[in-house]
Amino acid sequence: MGILQEKGWRIQFSKGANLIQRFEEANQWLHLEDRLEDVEKQVRTFARRRTSKSEALIIQIQAIRNEPRMDALIQLEEDIVKEISDIHEQNTIIQHRIIHWKELGLLLPYSDPLSVEDFASIDGNLERLEKEWKSALDSSQHLRDLGVPLNFDIIDRGDCSNELIKEIQTWELEISQIEQKVRGQISRWESLGLDVQEFMSLDAQELNVQVQHRVTAGSLAEDLLESLDSLDITMDKTRIESMRTVIQLKWGIEGELQDVATEINRLSRRQTKHRSMLISRAEILKMDVQGNEEWKLADFEARLARAEIARDRQNERQEIEMQRKELLEIMRLEERAKAVIEIPKITHSSPEEDIPKDTWIEKKAADGRLFYYNDQTKESTWKKPLNQPVDERITVGKKDDAEKDENRDEEIRVEKDTKSPTKTLEETHQLPNPKDQSFMTKQDFRDILPDQEEGDVHLQEDGLGLRERLGIGKEDPLIIESSRGRDLRIQRLLRLIPLIETEFDQSEWTEITEGFEPLLDNIDQWIRVRSEHRNCWKNDGGIIQRMDRLLNVLDGVPGPGIQLPIGFDEAHLPETIQEIATEIEILARQKIRISGGMQAA
Repeated sequence: MGILQEKGWRIQFSKGANLIQRFEEANQWLHLEDRLEDVEKQVRTFARRRTSKSEALIIQIQAIRNEPRMDALIQLEEDIVKEISDIHEQNTIIQHRIIHWKELGLLLPYSDPLSVEDFASIDGNLERLEKEWKSALDSSQHLRDLGVPLNFDIIDRGDCSNELIKEIQTWELEISQIEQKVRGQISRWESLGLDVQEFMSLDAQELNVQVQHRVTAGSLAEDLLESLDSLDITMDKTRIESMRTVIQLKWGIEGELQDVATEINRLSRRQTKHRSMLISRAEILKMDVQGNEEWKLADFEARLARAEIARDRQNERQEIEMQRKELLEIMRLEERAKAVIEIPKITHSSPEEDIPKDTWIEKKAADGRLFYYNDQTKESTWKKPLNQPVDERITVGKKDDAEKDENRDEEIRVEKDTKSPTKTLEETHQLPNPKDQSFMTKQDFRDILPDQEEGDVHLQEDGLGLRERLGIGKEDPLIIESSRGRDLRIQRLLRLIPLIETEFDQSEWTEITEGFEPLLDNIDQWIRVRSEHRNCWKNDGGIIQRMDRLLNVLDGVPGPGIQLPIGFDEAHLPETIQEIATEIEILARQKIRISGGMQAA
């Protein structure tokens, strides 16, 4: 009886029952308790699976213990059997559905085989879960169709349907923005007249790929069209429109625009040269060209034609004749500059007196500064020696060949205001007024250059061969010219290089370079002789580097330095092809005699 009371039984025997009857009643209650315990164990097997149902059954079991009734127990046992049967059916259904979704490629967060917890989480929620699983599977496929990078932490996972939906929304927004940008780019190309028919039938993904592939070609086509618009259509309308058509139709074909770009560049240079020639001619005619940048070339030519009709030809003939005489005078001065003369300056002794060996002789260096030289000790100094005999005579070059015929060395007293021979070369740079000369063609320019065999012609890949010979590479020659004083011929050549490169075609650069070869060889040999005497010769670098190296050494050494004019070129630069040709012809002939210098101790 104690056991039954512990289980919650309320024991009450029948009234008037004897001991045997009570024993039988107790035995029935024990038998009933055994069956209730079996039922309770069965209920606990699905307590986690169907919690609410199991709790209701436990309440019924406790009610039977309070009021023992066999019919209630039998009904309870039947309900439990049905519940367990239903659970088995649901397990079978769940297992089949799980297998089905896995076969579709869905990843589910359940163990294999399914645990009690897995069944419990699915039971009663299968319909809702299958909707989520279908959404996850569809979302994963949608992401694949979009062609975007897949997030493998959530793709194909049945428990990540919400995350997959958010992922789709993010990518669709980004794709929409990209598509809008791509459509805008296509609209811009279409507004330029470019052929965009090939983009019309593509989907968003392929469209973006194709447009990105054509961005470079589209930018090039746009730049070329802008270059075409900047050209003067009045002079080359047919060619310009033809190139425009090629750009618009074939811009998407790789390599098709390169020839067009070359042609546009050539045409632009030609029009620029043509305008420059018109300006030069207008200046010769003293025509007002202010604001000519706004004139069309055809209009410019018409204005120039009217100015030609009204020109004063008699006055021009007189100016041309004066120009010819000035040119002849310049050539004569050049011939005289080839020889070296000596003009001693005597202040303390007469020409007939012999100079003692220990006397310091006053001389003038190439830059015009005075220095003092002792012929006996071979010493030189910038400062005048104190308490020493000084012969203040200045050495300069010999006279020309006509004066050599006199077979005598003449000592000429030099006044203190005598100028440095630097001016001689500067005067050679004062070219005749280009406005007074007739136009010289490029063929005339070629005729004045030295004849060269065709086999010797070689264009430098990086530009004008003069740059390589001078050693300036791609640097700005004007900056190099202004960096320090040098041989005025080199300084002049540095200032001419930009004009030669812009006014002449690449095919003409080699001829110009070869025309300067004798002059450059002469200067290079002169630098080497003096550098070897100063123990500073190095064969590396170009003429500029070797000359600057020599000048740096000579700057700190008193004595006879470079016997030629040095400084900065300040003469007027030529403006037309005719002027440049004349300048080159004069400059190429300005060679000096090579002779030894003073050997450094």
